[in-house]
Amino acid sequence: MGKAKAAQLSAEINMLKHFDIKPNFTKLAVKYGMDRHTVSKYYRSGMPPRQKRNRVSQYDPYREEIEALIGEDGDVSIVAAYKALAHMHPEFPGNYWSFHSYVRARGIWKSARERMKPHPAYETAPGEMFQFDWKEDVTLTTSKGEKVTRQIFSLVSAYSLYHVFVCSVGKGTDDVIRCLIDAIRQIGGLPRRFLTDNMAAVCDTRGKAKRKVPRIVQFEKDVGARVELCKVRTPQTKGKVESGNRFLNRISAYDGRIESAGEFEKIVARIQNDANAKPNQTTGIPPALLLKKEIPRLRPLPPAMLLESYVPGSTCHKVPATLLVPHGGCLYSVPPDYIGKTVRVFGMAGGVAIQHNGSTIAYHEIAEGRKINYNLDDYIGAMRGKMGDDGKIEEVSRRNIEMLGRIGGDAE
Repeated sequence: MGKAKAAQLSAEINMLKHFDIKPNFTKLAVKYGMDRHTVSKYYRSGMPPRQKRNRVSQYDPYREEIEALIGEDGDVSIVAAYKALAHMHPEFPGNYWSFHSYVRARGIWKSARERMKPHPAYETAPGEMFQFDWKEDVTLTTSKGEKVTRQIFSLVSAYSLYHVFVCSVGKGTDDVIRCLIDAIRQIGGLPRRFLTDNMAAVCDTRGKAKRKVPRIVQFEKDVGARVELCKVRTPQTKGKVESGNRFLNRISAYDGRIESAGEFEKIVARIQNDANAKPNQTTGIPPALLLKKEIPRLRPLPPAMLLESYVPGSTCHKVPATLLVPHGGCLYSVPPDYIGKTVRVFGMAGGVAIQHNGSTIAYHEIAEGRKINYNLDDYIGAMRGKMGDDGKIEEVSRRNIEMLGRIGGDAE
């Protein structure tokens, strides 16, 4: 008798007993295809326990290898595990779907919900820790179809949840240190420790032990704040900065709506201000207000000369009326508001960054063979004072920038 019929017979017998009704064993026997004496025995003594068959699967010989490959946390997907085993064992039996059923039925692979472990929220003392990470390869398209790509360094105070977003062309070790310096200058103090993941710019994960790169180790010693690495595959450890990156998803709303590359940094700055001005969902308080409470608990910044020594090849220049400052034999523009002010210019992978009082005010991607490099927004800002805004200012600015690029002369 099948499992379903046995369940039905058991239910009917229990119902008859409950209402104290004497059963018609012959009728039940015909209904369930059994001998009436067997039905009578089941009525008097109860249904026998169903014998569980110990089924052998074609995948059982490979079980240990399958478990080791997939792991307790399900780090390897079912399809990846199947393809790897089929590649390693030409005689590997069955197909993907039978393998899928096997690992699920045996509990070898669990869904994300089944693997989920409790991770209660925890509080961090003021001034104790900043977390940082990258939002990588964020790309916007201008209205003219030009692609603008930036790496965005995201840092958050674990106590106040104050966010700092710093744009960068590269994401190497020098970029990490430069962005860290930019971020702590914006905040106005140092925590006791930083926390990040195992990014290649910070540590070398080759071999059994993780080792921080020498430049990061030296930076720790100089500023007096440890750079700690969270455990592998535990992003929740630095969940505050991961959560903060959701603000940066708002950038996608500007795709195709910016006029020039110079607007990218302005959008990021606007998102940062918005993230810090509105009440946080966790604390119910704007991060900017909590930061004021945290600042007295932060350690003072190291001397400016020490921090500037970490910016490779940087030079200081007073901004002339042309808006152009030199670097590496070429000239790069800054916004008109900085005329007469001193800025620091430094090179990085694939580009040039310009800072004023520790905050980055302009980026330029290095264009091969181009000596004069104006950001369109900078040029338009300067021309607006001369022409007003008669609707042709952008067209004139683009044409002049293009001509300057072809001439490659000295604009100072």
